[in-house]
Amino acid sequence: MSELKTQEMRDIRSDLEDRADWIQRQIETEQAQFETLITRVKEERANRLEALKPQLQMLSALARFATWHHDVRMALTRAIALAATAEIAARRFSETHTLGEPAPVSPPDAADHAPPP
Repeated sequence: MSELKTQEMRDIRSDLEDRADWIQRQIETEQAQFETLITRVKEERANRLEALKPQLQMLSALARFATWHHDVRMALTRAIALAATAEIAARRFSETHTLGEPAPVSPPDAADHAPPP
């Protein structure tokens, strides 16, 4: 009977070793599939990023243009306002003075000549 138990133990051990080998192969297969999937996902990500780069460059150029346009508009607005102010001042001056006549000088204020406190 002792030989029978030893024989059964050997069969069980062999089955367990076979199972362990099978499970190891399954793990290796799953690992290989996982690595393949990770590689594919990384490639897809790289392709998507590559496709987005021209759009990013275009948007950056558009942002630079919008900034330039804003700066130019502000400079032109200031220049137009300054020109309008100069034109108004020139009209007022020409309405009160004739050509060849010197511009009137306002009399100095007494406060201008007062000694400092």
